[in-house]
Amino acid sequence: MRIPLHTLLNKIDAQMKSIYETEPGEVRRFEITNGDKDREIQVSGTEEGGLKIEELQDGEWVVNSTSAPRLGESVTEVSKSE
Repeated sequence: MRIPLHTLLNKIDAQMKSIYETEPGEVRRFEITNGDKDREIQVSGTEEGGLKIEELQDGEWVVNSTSAPRLGESVTEVSKSE
């Protein structure tokens, strides 16, 4: 089955919107669910306007390039602080 590109991009954008909106100095935590394994990520807004994404692993926040949500995963915000 083929999915039109604009449909795919809209799905990704809708899931990632709250992550994209993280402001500099703000920290948000999200639960990511994909059916097999749940995980928690922490997103921090950097002063340069970028994002730092960390994944909770064995009780510690670890920077991991594969931590960002992927298509098909459910994203739920669990906390927000400034």
